[in-house]
Amino acid sequence: MEILSFSLGVVFYYTHSIYTCGAIGLACILKTSKFVVVCFISGYLWACIHNLIIMDKSMPTDMVIANAIVIGEITSAPIINDTKVQFKFALHKLNNHPAQALILLSCYANCPVFKIGQNWQFKVKLKQPINFANPGGFDYVRYLAVQHIHWVGYIIPRSAIYLSNAAHEYWVQEKREQLAKSIADVMGDSTVIGVVQALALGVANNLSYAQWELFRRTGTIHLMVISGAHIALVAGFAFTLAEWLWKRSAVLCLLLPARRIASQLAIIVALVYSLLTGFGVPSERALISSALLLMSNLGNRFFTGWQAWRHALGLIVLFEPHAVLLPGFYLSFIAVAILLAMSQRFACRGINNIILMQSGCIVGLMPLTLYWYSYGAINGFIANLVADPLVGYLIVPLALLGVLIIQFFPNPEILYPVKFLSICLIKYLTWIDGSSGLNLQYSLSSIFAVLSVLISLILLIFFPVRTIWPAIIIIVVSIFCTNDSKIPYGTARIDVLDVGQGLAVAIATADHNAIYDTGVKFYKGSDMGKLVIEPYLHYMNIRSIDKLIISHPDIDHRGGMNSIQKNTPIAELIVNDVNFYGQGNPCHTYPTWKWDGVLFEFMHIKENFTQDNNTSCVLKISTSGGSILLTGDIERAAETYLIEHYPTQLHSNVLLIPHHGSKTSSSYEFIQKIAPETAIISAGLLNRYHFPHMQTLTTLKKFNTQVFQTIDCGMVRVSLPRQTADVSVNCYKEG
Repeated sequence: MEILSFSLGVVFYYTHSIYTCGAIGLACILKTSKFVVVCFISGYLWACIHNLIIMDKSMPTDMVIANAIVIGEITSAPIINDTKVQFKFALHKLNNHPAQALILLSCYANCPVFKIGQNWQFKVKLKQPINFANPGGFDYVRYLAVQHIHWVGYIIPRSAIYLSNAAHEYWVQEKREQLAKSIADVMGDSTVIGVVQALALGVANNLSYAQWELFRRTGTIHLMVISGAHIALVAGFAFTLAEWLWKRSAVLCLLLPARRIASQLAIIVALVYSLLTGFGVPSERALISSALLLMSNLGNRFFTGWQAWRHALGLIVLFEPHAVLLPGFYLSFIAVAILLAMSQRFACRGINNIILMQSGCIVGLMPLTLYWYSYGAINGFIANLVADPLVGYLIVPLALLGVLIIQFFPNPEILYPVKFLSICLIKYLTWIDGSSGLNLQYSLSSIFAVLSVLISLILLIFFPVRTIWPAIIIIVVSIFCTNDSKIPYGTARIDVLDVGQGLAVAIATADHNAIYDTGVKFYKGSDMGKLVIEPYLHYMNIRSIDKLIISHPDIDHRGGMNSIQKNTPIAELIVNDVNFYGQGNPCHTYPTWKWDGVLFEFMHIKENFTQDNNTSCVLKISTSGGSILLTGDIERAAETYLIEHYPTQLHSNVLLIPHHGSKTSSSYEFIQKIAPETAIISAGLLNRYHFPHMQTLTTLKKFNTQVFQTIDCGMVRVSLPRQTADVSVNCYKEG
């Protein structure tokens, strides 16, 4: 219990979750140990100390550092793709002053050949990473913090100056890189190079996005992570071989028992293999657990499976407290806990045991995957029945043996069996993926609901079937405690999403929804449809879109359109210029409509303005208790047009400020005519246009308009009531 309490203290430091305190309080009530609170506080203090040790030293407090001269060392193998080269860079000097920080650097053009351990001087632009603050969004800052990275940046072309050779302490990483390259060289242009590299060495850089999605949808993504199965296989093989060889000599057996020597060698081999595969949390857990179990052959101490599990948990949290920030940490340990619990509760062998364990993991981890990923792979049960043994008993052993052999005999035929089996694996999973419609796409967004379901599963495992009523009650309560609240008839919820420098708005009534604009598309290939809107839709349990509205063709408004169209069913597309898109219905002739007692009205701009901004789709949403006006990027010419043609309809309680608050919009007359109580500005932090402009903010201040900015708030939520009442406007960052 002390190890669990220490771990909970670390979790509380990083998450400030009240549930960790509740768990400690329950332990105190049950009087499990008098040291529970002491261990909890110790864990909290250790996390604090660890954070102080790894924090940046002598770095500026500015969010952005432009044209900085940095000197440092490459500390990770460069990741190379079609658009960039990326690596971790340990900073030694910043503008000729000593500094200490770990930076994620990218090179987009004129990139030299980088190698781990080399020292370089670069001219860079650095910035502190930030998150897009929206429901369901990926926590990029947390992801980097786990790796001790607090700065990101890119190298200015032709500024790289090579300083010195690679350091010898990176020989393990260099060897891993060489082994991965040898696989690629031997396999040529095979489509499963990334699969073989991931299974053998944990190098997943060459896995395509489509392959990652296939593994995710079929619940087999754990196969691409070096975990307990890989470590146990390597350790078991080393143990068996060493024991067999040692027993060939009677003299050696008299000197030392064969099992002791075999255990020592197995631990060493498992350690080397873990280092070669990147030493991630799953491999760390498996290595520690395997070592503890093997140590029973080295002395009088015997470790049970649960003791090995607890000690592995404690050691990982002790040496890498940041691990508690990643979902994989919890999924890894809980999966092993489920297997241990079920092996004690149910006595099965053979295929029945495999089916039982697969079922236990699928059901047991489902609440967590629904909470973190809004996805539950039901078809993963069938997929893993074949994929697990295929990978564990055939592909991985053959891949490891093949990688070893090709270091001496680089013949493509050596890896042919691995290539063939990997292709069979992909084809099988593709076939299983045809049933992905059975999978759950639901956000279990309440952590209380997750804990309730997990507790109910524990009751079902450890208690007789006739006593499952408490579990059923807990499940029912958890369902009612989820925050999937129904929007009342006659009301509307408008979420102005945080998409940086751009615009995306999610609109919902009782039974309908719409998306107004889709944010920016980056030249690197990603867009706000993938990064923000789709995760938001999954989190809100929205599976289809009734209307997708694109106000005008600027890339910061239509950037995510293609991604959304590809991945989400859309009933109707509405655009300002049908000729530009070659599809959709024109907003400037679109009729007024009602959804669930909520009125939607486009204000038609029929004058031929030369600028696309002035032809933006302007949409007013009204309930009996309030209204909001969405204005796209219109400027003063269009504002004047609207004042002249819609003098009585413009008034709204809430105004989405045109063109991100530029000085060419939000004229005094326009704001005066609308008379908004609240204004919302969607703009990016430290954007190059310096939006919102001070002139716009001054105009709003003259009318005593309360201003909400996505820069400060993240997502801004507007709730339009059914009856006359104050319209509710809230910041996502304020909870």
